[in-house]
Amino acid sequence: MKKKKQWYDYLWIWAIIYFALGFFNILFAWFGMIDFQLPLGIAVFSGNKFYCNHLCGKDASR
Repeated sequence: MKKKKQWYDYLWIWAIIYFALGFFNILFAWFGMIDFQLPLGIAVFSGNKFYCNHLCGKDASR
């Protein structure tokens, strides 16, 4: 039986749009850079997977 698609299954479309907007407005590029570096910073300074286990939007149980 096929799993019914949820709204978060289509978030990859938003990621592509957001990436493309970064070419036209520098503000989107800065927010994107912060968004990608924040988890890395949390992992480096906390020394564990706190971001992955508690804050990340990709839940393993889905």
